[in-house]
Amino acid sequence: MLLRSLKQRVETRTSRNVTMRSAGRQEMVEALQRGHVMEAVLREDRRQEQERMSMGEYTHVSSLIGMCPRQHALAFESGVPIFKKVTGGHRVMWIIGKAVEKHIRTQFINGSPGTLYGGWHCNCGRWSVSGLHREVVTPCLKCGGLPEHYHELPMYDHSNKIVGSPDLPFIHNRKIIIGEIKSVRPEDFDTMERPIGNHVFQAAAYRRLYKLNGFEVDDLVSIVYCTKRFRFGTPYKEFHEDVSVEQWETQMDRAWELAGQFSEYQENRRLPSRVICNTPQQTRARNCPMIAQCFGRNG
Repeated sequence: MLLRSLKQRVETRTSRNVTMRSAGRQEMVEALQRGHVMEAVLREDRRQEQERMSMGEYTHVSSLIGMCPRQHALAFESGVPIFKKVTGGHRVMWIIGKAVEKHIRTQFINGSPGTLYGGWHCNCGRWSVSGLHREVVTPCLKCGGLPEHYHELPMYDHSNKIVGSPDLPFIHNRKIIIGEIKSVRPEDFDTMERPIGNHVFQAAAYRRLYKLNGFEVDDLVSIVYCTKRFRFGTPYKEFHEDVSVEQWETQMDRAWELAGQFSEYQENRRLPSRVICNTPQQTRARNCPMIAQCFGRNG
């Protein structure tokens, strides 16, 4: 009698477990049919990204292009992070761009050892130095590794509160040459005969930062492009631009002036004048996250 009772309990429990497993499996099948993987990916893809202009006191070099100091001041004053909408397409392109940048930099480090300037850390990250690659040969006391892993080294202009770090600053003939790495669409790459203006602007701004920090810099900057599609032959194009000429020096002076207005605002709290948008109906004004605050104030 006792054995029959135990057997019935075991059979009942086993049947219940099988039913639960079947229900769980069916639930997973239904979730996968609904696109469970894509649901999770797209949920993260729709997460908004914070704008650089609302990240602190310093203006990043990439924000100098077409900078509005009034917009930056209002964003800083509000203290509320500003976000922008992005899609999965944006994120994939960013990841491809980062992968291309890392690949070209790694190939440069191996192909031209001892010429890349930046920050270097060991395997565990406790031992970090700045300078040229393999300039320091003292191993880390914890992991025993040399500081051979690259990280970008920010340069600052503390007077105008500007910060930035180029992709590829390297030494040539005892001078720093600023290198920038960009990945572009295949159709743009195939027809490209000169560097894109905004990319030269960024490189020129990084060059000025290095110069202000006491480095001897070359007049030329290097812009390296890589196509985002397999291509027989070389997938790269490199252009050199002399940014010591009046055209670029004038643009740098203007960019530094605008960043300086934002820096001054942080000292005296006087809102910069409205000099870019005259009315809230202009395209840039309509797309500005600070439009209400801007046109709700005098100036």
